[in-house]
Amino acid sequence: MKREALSTNVARKGTSYQVRTEDLAPQEGVIQTLVFREGNLLSVEKSRYEEVFDPSDVGIIQKCMTDQHAKVLQRLQRGDYDRIAAFLEIALEAYRKGDDDLALESFQSVFDLDPEQPTARHHVELIRESLKNHPPRRVALIERLSREAAERFQEGQLSEAKRKLEILKLIDAEQAATHLLRRNAEPSGQMHRDTLKTILHIGLISFIFFGSVTLSVILGYAAFERKLHTTVIEGNEAVEAGRLEQAINAYTTGLMMKPSRELRITLLYNRGEAYRKLGLMQRAVQDWEAALALAPEDPQLLEKIARFSFEHKEYERAISLLERLRSVQSLSSDLIVQLATAYLRAGRPFESVELLEGAHLSTYEGALALAEACNLLGRDAEAEANYRKALEIRPNDEKALMALGNFYFSTGELRKALDCWEKVLATQQGDEDLLLRMGRAHLYQGEPIEALHLLEKAREKNPMSAVVHSYLGITYHQLGHRDLARKMWEEALLLDPSEPVANEQLRHPGPK
Repeated sequence: MKREALSTNVARKGTSYQVRTEDLAPQEGVIQTLVFREGNLLSVEKSRYEEVFDPSDVGIIQKCMTDQHAKVLQRLQRGDYDRIAAFLEIALEAYRKGDDDLALESFQSVFDLDPEQPTARHHVELIRESLKNHPPRRVALIERLSREAAERFQEGQLSEAKRKLEILKLIDAEQAATHLLRRNAEPSGQMHRDTLKTILHIGLISFIFFGSVTLSVILGYAAFERKLHTTVIEGNEAVEAGRLEQAINAYTTGLMMKPSRELRITLLYNRGEAYRKLGLMQRAVQDWEAALALAPEDPQLLEKIARFSFEHKEYERAISLLERLRSVQSLSSDLIVQLATAYLRAGRPFESVELLEGAHLSTYEGALALAEACNLLGRDAEAEANYRKALEIRPNDEKALMALGNFYFSTGELRKALDCWEKVLATQQGDEDLLLRMGRAHLYQGEPIEALHLLEKAREKNPMSAVVHSYLGITYHQLGHRDLARKMWEEALLLDPSEPVANEQLRHPGPK
């Protein structure tokens, strides 16, 4: 809204005065009159003007001020100010309650009266950022507004349809309707057809009211309605029916039609999902990476490829993708842990600790990851505290008990290590690795009989383990059975000629 202002110059006895009146806060109707002498602002309090003016000038200056104030006030359209204030009150209350629909609707009403209203501009930007950081909420809002726009259009309520589209424009969502065709929520076939109609109607509304194709991708669909039915929609329906190869063929057909950029991303994304369900992960990732090249900040694509990279131990790749995702939106707690773990596996424990400590996670996974990172950095007290925190969250959890036992074993606290491992052994038969660890702990504590019992069980689990044979040899040696000890070491070398413990013991028999 245009601001009203009046300015009058007054020259008195060689002194230049300027009287200026303006509406400083249009949304509230605040008017202020200022007086300058030789370009310098004088006191804005009228009671003090007499102290700075020549007595003969006071009357003239004050009359000028009064006249200006009255003229500006007369020019102001207070009705608009009152309406802006009312809409702002509704919008800000809705914003505080997280009601995006009502907040955006009310802010748009403010912009109808004052397109540059600063408070509304600021809060709409906050809503944009919030939606950007919460993609599911943003998609749901776009889908809801899009469908409402299409419904109003079909009912002949063109102004209401335009209104919905204007609100979509507020959150930079003009082209986001294409994402409604992306397979996220497993909608029904009828929903796909409704989506297509919605997209077409939004394109028409945009063309009617804005005279240009603000939804260029969407309008392009109109000429290919039948082709879209046989590509995206039928492909999605085929996926729902479990006909994955048919779906892949449909998506491939769509990609051969030289689709728009947005639709190409959707087709690649959907075909990748179909490949994933077939178990063809390499092909799925190839499609997702091709889509990511077109949409480098797409959060769904970044997350999918990052998870795949992590699972395949491509930790630097996973780190790169997750850091990009982190710049687009906040990471979920499980992705924070995954990024922290990737840092660890890539030999970057300091970054792992920094990330986890900054995230203040109160989850089992977060505690376990932080414990591992602290352990690698030699921060033993913090490592132990976080292992125990994980066990507080999940008492008697086997993974946490094993990890804490390994930690105690590495710090030489063998009794504590055995206490942890025995709890694991009590809930299962124990695998070769657990039995071997426990056997070694007893052996190092000078308890060869207990060690022998556990190591023989480990050999039963895996008769081909050279390591188990080596430690059985040490155990027999401590028990005084030298021939059996040598036999175990020789068998170990038959299984693995490079086994270091057996080689060392045959050269220099003795406890290890």
